[in-house]
Amino acid sequence: MTEPGVTCEIDSEQRIAILTWTQEPKDFVGWKQHFEKVLADPRFRPDFGIISDWRSLREPPANSFVEEFLEALHEARERKQFAGRWATVVSTAHPAVFGVGRMTEMRAELKGLEYRVYRDLQRAVLWASRTGNDRST
Repeated sequence: MTEPGVTCEIDSEQRIAILTWTQEPKDFVGWKQHFEKVLADPRFRPDFGIISDWRSLREPPANSFVEEFLEALHEARERKQFAGRWATVVSTAHPAVFGVGRMTEMRAELKGLEYRVYRDLQRAVLWASRTGNDRST
């Protein structure tokens, strides 16, 4: 699935979906539409991990975006559409984005969600696919 600003690859063997953002979503509604397309894809299974590659992001998302993101994950879990891990990969060049990701980890944990932020795509894949329990960023 490829659309302006985002591509999605679903790897059934590794049990992950990777959303690669080439530009920031204009708003949460746009982000949620892509998330729902992944959930509806017949190749995707609820226990797959999802990786959101935001390395092109230069500014951290707004607090309201983070709250809506966590609520969307929680709702998908309640509907049994998503039971996997979510990893976000960010650029090493933008420490503020990583900082927001770390805060999101803590907020996700309070909601019982499995979310991690990484600076390295391969480590994110290991964690999200449950083929490794790599926690280093």
